[in-house]
Amino acid sequence: MWSIIHQQLVLLIKEHDLVKNSNILLALSGGQDSLCLLQIFKDIQIEYIFSIDIIHFNHQWRIDATQNMFLIAQLSMYLKMSRYLYTMPVGIMDEMTSRQWRYKLVYFLSIQKKYTMIMTAHTATDKAEVFFLNLLRGSPLETLISLVILNQLTSKLVVYRPLLFCNRSDIYWFCRKFFLPVWSDSTNYNYGMVRNRIREEFIPYLMQYFNLKIEKYINYIVSIIYNDYEYLQYIALYFYYRSRHIRFAALYRKIMIVLHSSIRYRILKILLKEYVNLQIYKKLMLLISHKQHDNNNIILRHIIYQDSCLIGLYIDNNWLYFVSSN
Repeated sequence: MWSIIHQQLVLLIKEHDLVKNSNILLALSGGQDSLCLLQIFKDIQIEYIFSIDIIHFNHQWRIDATQNMFLIAQLSMYLKMSRYLYTMPVGIMDEMTSRQWRYKLVYFLSIQKKYTMIMTAHTATDKAEVFFLNLLRGSPLETLISLVILNQLTSKLVVYRPLLFCNRSDIYWFCRKFFLPVWSDSTNYNYGMVRNRIREEFIPYLMQYFNLKIEKYINYIVSIIYNDYEYLQYIALYFYYRSRHIRFAALYRKIMIVLHSSIRYRILKILLKEYVNLQIYKKLMLLISHKQHDNNNIILRHIIYQDSCLIGLYIDNNWLYFVSSN
């Protein structure tokens, strides 16, 4: 018998019309969120006709991490599902490096095995946590909305997060109802990690003393920010293609000068990410806004790329050039 979460997710699937006949790779940690997602998709698989396989990462950060991986292996054998189990190399202890390691493995495996969808079990609670975490770090606007329901990686590969309408209490109820073998991750209770403190202390404090529905309203705010961000990106892309040089990593200054600083920032970010993968600096914004420039080279010595490659900035009255020099 289907639960209310089954029914809501089926409505979501019908809305996006992506799952049917898809080749899905599901990231499974063994926690309640991913087990809930696995249970739902196994229940609806007959009706929607798709294939689904499992990928699991053992970070070796816990004493019981290997036992957790064995549980995933046994579960996949019981469900007759293909599985990919990876153990992270010893010595990687920070979250950023481990995330990059996971992303690379998932991406290249998806390309090699021709998966059309990568599915993760992020929830509305995760979205609120990521919002506050990046907000407190002073991160850019796009990081506040990093958890969206659908990301198009390539023309044939998407990342799908169908549980973003659920919060953690909904998932907890689902797992108890269906007697799912949830593996408790002890690192979730390490308050030395900022995200755990946000989850266990900060958000419950806001819910108790300010707004009981804080997660719901944060998700509403994120959806508004996302729409605004998509619109600004669309405008920035339009003027980027209007102002970029045909052959060089360069921008037409006469167009850039008349644009709003927010659009300029985004255009610079598109250019630098595409060509040299650097951060945006306020100094570049000031240089662009100057009305006149002598034909001289300006080396931004504080910008260092891979292998100590300096990025030279050449500006004349018409063009803004970026040149790398070893």
